[in-house]
Amino acid sequence: MKEEEMGSMEDQEQRVISLFEEVRGSVVGVHGSGEGESHGSGFWWDSEGHLVTNFHVVAGRDSILVRVEAEAETRELAAELVGEDRHRDVAVLRVRGLDPKPVRRRDVARRPLRVGQSVYAVGAPFGLEYSFSAGIISGLGRQIPSTETRRGRPMFNVIQSDAVVNPGSSGGPLMDSTGALIGMVTAIASPSGAFAGIAFAVPSTTIERVVQSILLTGKSPHAGLGVVLLSDQGARQLRIKEGAMVLGVRPGGTASLAGIRGAIATTRSYGHSREIQLSMGDVILAIDGKPVRRSLDLLQELDMREVGQNVEIRLRRQGEGQDQVVMVTLEDIDDAEESLMERGRRRSRL
Repeated sequence: MKEEEMGSMEDQEQRVISLFEEVRGSVVGVHGSGEGESHGSGFWWDSEGHLVTNFHVVAGRDSILVRVEAEAETRELAAELVGEDRHRDVAVLRVRGLDPKPVRRRDVARRPLRVGQSVYAVGAPFGLEYSFSAGIISGLGRQIPSTETRRGRPMFNVIQSDAVVNPGSSGGPLMDSTGALIGMVTAIASPSGAFAGIAFAVPSTTIERVVQSILLTGKSPHAGLGVVLLSDQGARQLRIKEGAMVLGVRPGGTASLAGIRGAIATTRSYGHSREIQLSMGDVILAIDGKPVRRSLDLLQELDMREVGQNVEIRLRRQGEGQDQVVMVTLEDIDDAEESLMERGRRRSRL
């Protein structure tokens, strides 16, 4: 190898080494205990002692300890849970009495992420703290199952990378080549449970939105219509070619006030037998002019919107020739839809 090529490699290695040394002080280990134990990672968000990790790392834990490097020693400090977003797998903790070093955050609006760009992950896989790995962005805009599966909603706009992560890496930062935060490691795709080349991260845009809401209000609301939808599988069985069919509408909710109708089941008796007939609910075809081909399209659009926002819904009603357009004010589904019980495994709530 030529001397100038060796020098170039050394310069590149030194940049990566410097990147790790810069971000190391922003990363912590997270240990939860109670009914069982959990180990993960996290990173400092601000100078007031707030840090971010995955919800699944601290879920159901009675005690949360954070391992930090301070003044050339490792310390374990108690952390309090400030708030969480179960669906987006984000939790905000706080440790008092420290002067932490927050992560730098990439301005994704000005510098969008691209498939193929270099990424770096820092975490504590298998308890091996401050493990550093490199890779590239393998995909953008992925959908993966949410930790809050009861809502039937996936996590949207997830980053896929091939940076090596394993159990214990969850909650650690995913950074670009400048050391700026672009995401948080949340899951891997693997048949064995060990790393198989596919890792997923919650994007920094989602994290920022969730954290700001939690620090301001103590919670992270989710915008929805106040309806129960038929799943895409159910729609195929009913031969609904496009759109998302409404099964149920929350009484008194904004969708109900806007005139959106759910399905109606009627029972007819014939001697000793009964027959249940279903009158189809409204089929949502578009939101703010964007086509809805299946229920997941609608879920993704709602995931990007805020509670209190007005949206235009175009829908088709059984037996009527023309589509209808109604305006709906989005509700906080975490507060408003607790009265809407699941009506079957083939339904999605939003």
